[in-house]
Amino acid sequence: MDEVNSTTILAFDLGSKSLGVALKNKLGMILPLPAIFFPRVIEGQLVKYVSELIESYHPKQLIFGIPYHADGRESDQTKWVKGVVGRLQSVLSTPIIMIDERFTTIEAAEKLHSLGIPAKKHKQYIDSLSACVILEQYESQSR
Repeated sequence: MDEVNSTTILAFDLGSKSLGVALKNKLGMILPLPAIFFPRVIEGQLVKYVSELIESYHPKQLIFGIPYHADGRESDQTKWVKGVVGRLQSVLSTPIIMIDERFTTIEAAEKLHSLGIPAKKHKQYIDSLSACVILEQYESQSR
């Protein structure tokens, strides 16, 4: 694998009914990928979907946003996402890094608004754009 390809990264914004996905490609560009929506998370399907993304993009690592309260406290959602990510790590060989995702949805909504996308259409874009913000934050922290 060449050095450029080794910089490919996938980032995720996992919610109880959706999975936003972002890709840092071989050129270093961060791009939203289609979000997946489900009535509730079924971990077997989540593992399959993430595995398919790994096979397609060959990332060097996966970044998962972890939701905390604004003041930094853990919520039930925080514990649930950490548990799901921990179980994913036990079955995937690609390293997973978890980062704080506080305010990423707000930032994503502001970006959509600045692009002139009506609020009623935000649902189809917000999760993957939030994953882009998570990836941007990871990139800025790791420099």
